[in-house]
Amino acid sequence: MGIFSRRDKYGYDKQGYDKYGFDREGIHKVTKTAFDEYGFVREGINQLGFDRNGFHYVTKTKFDKEGYDKNGYDKGGEPRESKVGFDLNTGFPTLHAESKKAYRQIGYNKDGIDKNGFTTSGIHQTTGTKYDLDGNDQHGFDKKGIHKVTKTKFDEDGYDKDGHWEHDEILNILEETMALHTSSIKSLSYLDDREFTIINVERKDYDENKGIKITTKEEFDIQGEKVNKFHTTRQAIVGKFLNDAGEPTTLYNAINRVDASLRVKLFQRKSANGRDYFDLDQC
Repeated sequence: MGIFSRRDKYGYDKQGYDKYGFDREGIHKVTKTAFDEYGFVREGINQLGFDRNGFHYVTKTKFDKEGYDKNGYDKGGEPRESKVGFDLNTGFPTLHAESKKAYRQIGYNKDGIDKNGFTTSGIHQTTGTKYDLDGNDQHGFDKKGIHKVTKTKFDEDGYDKDGHWEHDEILNILEETMALHTSSIKSLSYLDDREFTIINVERKDYDENKGIKITTKEEFDIQGEKVNKFHTTRQAIVGKFLNDAGEPTTLYNAINRVDASLRVKLFQRKSANGRDYFDLDQC
């Protein structure tokens, strides 16, 4: 009872962190990045698609579609060999667009027909369409993109109906999660207890929470990068710029006028029930 009473309905404690140490903006309190010390993002998935219990998010087993576990070993204990899209040193999928996509190869006979009766144009010899008599295309997918063998949107080798490798989807999830933290937009928490000048405000929600993106006149050195755009979902701050209906407030509109700005500082305060929170004060 005591443990649960210390967290709000979204699972955050009075310092604003969930049970894994992530704040509402997905930043971990120890690493100060979108990943915790073990390589998991707030949603509990690592770069190989495994959750904290070692289960793969696609196969729902302790092995991915290639038969490797969270540590990169197959069922026989052999380590993952060098593969397209994997970094040789870490065993993690790379983020490079060319190496993270691997398109399937199709074998044709001398007449240009594959083993399933499809031509090089993807048309079936009997039906004259891109689907065979069973309603599957050249790669075994039906019109809904479900594979005839695996009964999922990926075939036995991990490709979808368009020939994209299943790790693309894992990486897309991670890239979306990391977008605010690995690009030129950083969490406003980096400016705690600092003064800055706001020159623009935009609405930018995150998950179920209303949020804003603030552009500052100053550039700050954040993790070796010059940054002047910051995101927050902190209710006290967002409430100054968006009302309960999510519409711009007078302050929001005033700052977004040409040549307008607002000099502020982030302060930590205590609410009436003793909880800490951050708010803006005009300097």
